[in-house]
Amino acid sequence: AGRRAVVAFTQDWNQDAERRDFRFNALYADPEGRIYDPTGEGIRDAHEGRVVFVGDPMTRIREDYLRILRFFRFQAWYGRGEADQKALAACKALKGMVSGRAAERTQKELMKMLAADDPRPAFRLMAATSVLSSILPSVKSLARFEALVGLRDDS
Repeated sequence: AGRRAVVAFTQDWNQDAERRDFRFNALYADPEGRIYDPTGEGIRDAHEGRVVFVGDPMTRIREDYLRILRFFRFQAWYGRGEADQKALAACKALKGMVSGRAAERTQKELMKMLAADDPRPAFRLMAATSVLSSILPSVKSLARFEALVGLRDDS
């Protein structure tokens, strides 16, 4: 359980959008370059830096528990302003489902998060929702991480 990805091809963008994780990942373009936004919110989310699950966050996460980590990774890369409260609540409620699973995929998500310009706010959210302690129980404080990331110089 936890990753029930079923590959099914469809010509129906609305049907396909219902299986996507985030609304801005459910944007489509036709051959002429016209953008189609089945959720009606994907374009605005992308412009405003909102990471919002398609439909019910609990349902999306139950389809693949690593979507919890994807939420925080996308938040680190694209999120601006306050994080979506429904998404945070769902991540917190289902946090136990991501621990001890697919260590390689978990590591990949964390490494991608760390590559964001400033991953600290997303890691703070992970700590606040107890997702971080669920996957990395030995991490008791973000103080050292905050200091190390704050020192990095990408110029």
